[in-house]
Amino acid sequence: MGKWSKRGVISLTVVLLIFSLFVNSIFYSVESSTYPMHREPDILMNSSSVTDTWSVQDYEDAIANLFSIFNYFNLSSFGGGWQVEVWDNFTDYAWSIGKKAYFDAQCIIGLLEAYSFTENQTYLDYAEDIWSWDRSHFWDVTYGGYYERLAQDNSVEVGNKRLWFQCLTGVALVHLYSATGESIYLDYIEELYAFVDENYYDPSDGSYYTTLSSTLSVIENMNDINDISWCARFLLEAYNLSQNGTYKDRAIELIDNYINYMYDDTYGWFYNRVAANWTTIIKDSKGWFDNYRMLIDAYRILGNETYLEYAQITFDDITNANSSAGYLMEMNREWTSYVNNEICGEKDPNTAIGYLWTGIILANDTILQEAFRFKSSIYNDLLDTTYGGMYMRRKADSTIHTWKQWLAQGLILEMLSTFASFLTNPDIIAPRIDNTNHEPVSPFDTDLVTVRTDARDISGILSVNVTYKINNEPWISLDMLEEQNNSYKYTFNSLEAGDNVDYYILVIDDSENHNIAIDDNHGANYSFYVRSNDWTGPGISNIVQYPTIPTVDDAVEVNATIRDISGVASAIFYFRVNESNWQGLPMQLLEDDIFHIELTAFNAYSSVQYYISSQDDSLNHNTAINDNLGNYYSFTVAPRDAIIPTIRSIYQEPENPTVDDLIVIRVNVTDNIEVTSVILTYTINSGSVWNNITMTMIQNLWVAIMPPINVTITVGYQIIAYDRAGNYVVSDIQNFIIELSPVEYSNVILISSIATLSASIVIIIGLVVIIKEIRIRKEMYQLR
Repeated sequence: MGKWSKRGVISLTVVLLIFSLFVNSIFYSVESSTYPMHREPDILMNSSSVTDTWSVQDYEDAIANLFSIFNYFNLSSFGGGWQVEVWDNFTDYAWSIGKKAYFDAQCIIGLLEAYSFTENQTYLDYAEDIWSWDRSHFWDVTYGGYYERLAQDNSVEVGNKRLWFQCLTGVALVHLYSATGESIYLDYIEELYAFVDENYYDPSDGSYYTTLSSTLSVIENMNDINDISWCARFLLEAYNLSQNGTYKDRAIELIDNYINYMYDDTYGWFYNRVAANWTTIIKDSKGWFDNYRMLIDAYRILGNETYLEYAQITFDDITNANSSAGYLMEMNREWTSYVNNEICGEKDPNTAIGYLWTGIILANDTILQEAFRFKSSIYNDLLDTTYGGMYMRRKADSTIHTWKQWLAQGLILEMLSTFASFLTNPDIIAPRIDNTNHEPVSPFDTDLVTVRTDARDISGILSVNVTYKINNEPWISLDMLEEQNNSYKYTFNSLEAGDNVDYYILVIDDSENHNIAIDDNHGANYSFYVRSNDWTGPGISNIVQYPTIPTVDDAVEVNATIRDISGVASAIFYFRVNESNWQGLPMQLLEDDIFHIELTAFNAYSSVQYYISSQDDSLNHNTAINDNLGNYYSFTVAPRDAIIPTIRSIYQEPENPTVDDLIVIRVNVTDNIEVTSVILTYTINSGSVWNNITMTMIQNLWVAIMPPINVTITVGYQIIAYDRAGNYVVSDIQNFIIELSPVEYSNVILISSIATLSASIVIIIGLVVIIKEIRIRKEMYQLR
């Protein structure tokens, strides 16, 4: 078995085509045979939700039938070689007369993919036969390079040498070497690379000339999407085969330029052509979507996530070109109108292969499903069920270009073989691991550290493990728990401060191959250091200074709340006077995390700035500073205070109080420094006893409430206000009379009225009694 079959996808059940099949492929009767559309077999699962409707037998039949018409392109009667295009019934050549090396190269690639799938030696032999003829006829022994086209008599019809055609031939050579292991093909690869690098490559900007003449003069100098794509694929394949770093460097340079300068950031997809210096757009239409395959091949071979990202982005871009017929339309830049709406055998199969690989690598069901649909559409809509082979193109209105193109036969053969290999052993791709991370990123020993990762595979996931070591202890491997679809986690339960933890992720898929993927951060492992639970300095807050405006006679006190989970080892009060040198004094812990310091002996008008620094009691000795966000705390020392306070206004409520009223006195007092206390003192009926009430500051007024006075009486009061220096002021005496309440006054009047009435009644009764007694006396006198 050749190297190509080893690196390709080998069917689990090797189906050998019998010799008579090969005979029939040569002596096939055009008039009597018909070619079937593919059958609808039992569904074969490629992932949990995506299916390919083709069976292994469908692919084997389609590959064999397509190969059977290859000899109808052979022009042995014209000195050998393979005709570019023929009529649908293979009776004569069609539009193009002659032979093209890059058409032959694509058929070589298709045959070698078929060989990889079936291990049928016939396909390999045929591929080598094509190459043997091409090498002896297309290679320019004088100037180097492969001619573009030969006439029927094998004379050079078009001697120009386009980059695209050279590099497609180079890809075919890589496949030949992979399949056979014969060093001559490696020699041809190195020879062709040297020719391309010397004659096409422009080191000034990393671009490549498009077309050279037969004598190697430059005919076209621009960056065309097709030339770039095939040149990049040749460099990628050559690097993948030989691991020659020069090929890799050139591939990366070209692909990066392609992405940086040709991707249309406004509307998506790539410009068809830009100028040689990469700056000027020559053709901005959207088409030739087969170049999408270059991006996914770049990721497969180089592993650069950027290329995979662009493969995903451009897959979405290309969907703008899907027509209702399921074809990819060539469109204008804005995706608003199309040039053609057709399926084409010379480009669409590469797009389908690109879809397939992207869907496999990403385990993306949507992309896989589109790959299977598009592949079936290409084959079924281009298949000539009467004469065999594949039509050149079919338009959305069902118009068929009935001639057969040699290149399209080879490209569709490659597509069928690639899809078939995937179907027979659907998972040779390692699982995909993304988004490996741990939270918190910089954990403390009090944290629970959780490692998370995303793992997916078209065959499902068998296991996801985190393998870790702590410090230099042995590696430990533990299963991760699936949180949700494709997302897994593991939480470390016990880690100590100072632990260095290294870890990587190992995933095994659920395919028969049990493919393994490891995410070890590109060989560096993921890691984190477990910090002490206290790597931050103490919290310093609630800084309070009293007095806020100190004088030379005052001691200045400063309190601050300082807390830390490890305790506070020290608190230092730093201050400077009139911007002199900083001095530091220790603060004393009072209680409840409150630290205190008292300062004295400042001169008048001194400007004092200060801040507080504190160190915690952890092993890390973390230090914190509160310097008022860099502005420092400050005060200015006032001179000795000899100015008395000012009583500006006195408010009494109510103005005419009764025995039922609470009497509220409010006073507005100010001072040049600070009012420290205000006393309400009052006396009753101008007595010698004065009662004092300490007033309270409420909303910038000093307030006191007199206790109840339940008799009618005269009250006099004064306000005494003190400042911090002991200066004081006494207000004039304020007087008011406590009056009876309206109810009590009414009762007094009522009682007085009742008393008066009662006295009148008594007088009347007395008069009546006196009169009566006089009358009785008079009667008694008469009786005598």
